[in-house]
Amino acid sequence: MIQDFSIFVPDPVTLRIGRANQVKDLDLSVIPAKSSLRIIHFYEEKDGKDATSEEVVNLAAGVLHDIDPGVTEEWLWKNYSLRDLTRIATFVLERAATQESATPATGEAAKNV
Repeated sequence: MIQDFSIFVPDPVTLRIGRANQVKDLDLSVIPAKSSLRIIHFYEEKDGKDATSEEVVNLAAGVLHDIDPGVTEEWLWKNYSLRDLTRIATFVLERAATQESATPATGEAAKNV
């Protein structure tokens, strides 16, 4: 018997961040489980209260850091405006939410099932 977990490979999703010679392409195709759990625990602790912009940006920064340790909160805060950081954070957190609600067998690997 073979348990084929390759069917869970989603379509590629890339976030490009940085400036000039410091551009990074981050693969958001799969949000690490550690990051997903951190997001879940954060919102459970908020207990329905709104998160601040700073909290949301820092939460997303943690996800990006899990994907690429070279991306830190400090680096993001130093290189982006609050408006841009909020847009990045929204994209990252929406991607995490989409991944957690997605059904298996999507993407290119699903064609082999």
